[in-house]
Amino acid sequence: MNQIATLNQEEIINNKIMDNLSRNRAVRIGETTVVSRNVHYIDNRMPEEIKILTKSDAGETFYHREHAGEVIHMDIFHEVGVLDHVALASILQEVLPKYLDPAKCNYLDYIDIQTGSGGGRLTGSLKYGNKSSIKKAHLNHVHITLKYEEDNLFLLLILIEAVENEIMRQGKEIRKIERIKHILGKSSNKADLSPYTTDFDSMLKNESPKYGSETREYEKKELALEISKEIGTLQDTLDILDKLYISKGDLKSCSEMYRKYGNYKDILDILMQKKIIEKKLNKIELTQEGKELRDYLKWHAKEIQSNLNKIMKKLPFKPSIYINTKYSKKTFSNQGKSRNTSVYMSQKNEWIKEIAIPETIITSIKRSRRENADFYLKREDIYEKNPYLDKPLDICLLIDTSASMTGDRIKSAKFLAEYLVNSTRDRVSVIVFQENDVEVIVPFTRNFNMIQKNLSKIDSKGLTPLALAIEKSLEYIKKKKKKETLMMLITDGIPTVSVWSSDPVMDAIKAASEIPKKDICFSCIGLQPNKKYLEKIAKEGQGNLYIVDELKTDLLIYIANKERKAR
Repeated sequence: MNQIATLNQEEIINNKIMDNLSRNRAVRIGETTVVSRNVHYIDNRMPEEIKILTKSDAGETFYHREHAGEVIHMDIFHEVGVLDHVALASILQEVLPKYLDPAKCNYLDYIDIQTGSGGGRLTGSLKYGNKSSIKKAHLNHVHITLKYEEDNLFLLLILIEAVENEIMRQGKEIRKIERIKHILGKSSNKADLSPYTTDFDSMLKNESPKYGSETREYEKKELALEISKEIGTLQDTLDILDKLYISKGDLKSCSEMYRKYGNYKDILDILMQKKIIEKKLNKIELTQEGKELRDYLKWHAKEIQSNLNKIMKKLPFKPSIYINTKYSKKTFSNQGKSRNTSVYMSQKNEWIKEIAIPETIITSIKRSRRENADFYLKREDIYEKNPYLDKPLDICLLIDTSASMTGDRIKSAKFLAEYLVNSTRDRVSVIVFQENDVEVIVPFTRNFNMIQKNLSKIDSKGLTPLALAIEKSLEYIKKKKKKETLMMLITDGIPTVSVWSSDPVMDAIKAASEIPKKDICFSCIGLQPNKKYLEKIAKEGQGNLYIVDELKTDLLIYIANKERKAR
């Protein structure tokens, strides 16, 4: 925005703002800024156009205020990039008080900001709005909300000028808004409201408990998703909340959870930060919000897991450093056909289902030329499509659950199992191995509830009996195999328990040599330090080897989908 020249111009702009706001309309100030008392958002298909939802009041929607028209919503646009919100807040705290009546300096407490680096109350800690989805949604604009007071409307012009100057000082260009479009609608999922439905230190919030049921439901869903993502899997989240609810954090219960979850202290810190738990004397208990979250997760487990899968699918995949070595000589019968469609000549006495148009036209043209006639279609020219349906697979996840897998590694492997059941038509089984034990923790199934329940039994401890695990897995697959099968080994270590000799590694290589004899496809995912021995395992098993820097959730999903498509 250009420098404000005269008092007369200020009065004209102020009157324009007041007039539009009183008529429930947005106003563009300068070239970069939209101001309204409603929710507005950008449709990525038309980034130059700002849509104003005239039936969605900003105060009611963002802050659950009981009366409309009490909050101003302002977006100031700039080129895509991360803007330092702390530096911006510092500038505003320096500039704005110069224009305020000293008796009204607390007005700054009623201003919130959000950029691509974070946000919060202008006078607060500015440590909020840190979810990746929130920051990503604010990479192209500064979002500001403030209390509506007619006497302070002149501050908007000063605020905008200060923000624009800071945007340019930080090396970003301001961006022009081409047009504003008013829509007779309420807020949709296109508008990211999540900064105001999680922990936030805004003083614009209505503290009244009389939230609408729809808004409260949205809050619970957002919180359930966030907590489940942080902890790892939905079932682990439920198990932890159940344990805290039943035991009220007694010493014995805590020691069990510390053993089961290597990162249990970090989990407790997350739950404490989100106000899901609280300390009472020497115990840890669920807060009222924690109890409500526990109940919500129980009733909406499938929905939450589906949302987690959608989030994972949308993540931009940036592979960690990994090496893919192929030793596989086997392919499934449907390899390369998953996206193909065969055609056949339509039979005269049968109903036509779906015409294969290119083949039909080409056949008709050729016949017409042979007959030296103009183009026309005859029944004998028609070809029909014969869609090839993918054959679902049987996927056996062979997961190392030795002590070194505790924490994020086992969390990622468990999430992969849930993801496959919820996102494919494949049957999935999970076999775990530790100490001298191999257990089919989940038999081949498409049942999501069974997957969730049984995965919660996994407890990382002990040594790595890989040879025994491969042997027992082959025996199980032979008994239960109904379809073409893919075995995926996920491990972070080397074998430490022998079966037939005194060398655990040689025993594991020997066991792997039996895999191709059983007509099973094989892939192995492991860590860089163990590459040498894993190459031997994969080569003997005639499978594909993936060496990764860490067993991360998105990477496991990427590899699993790659293996499925290759089959």
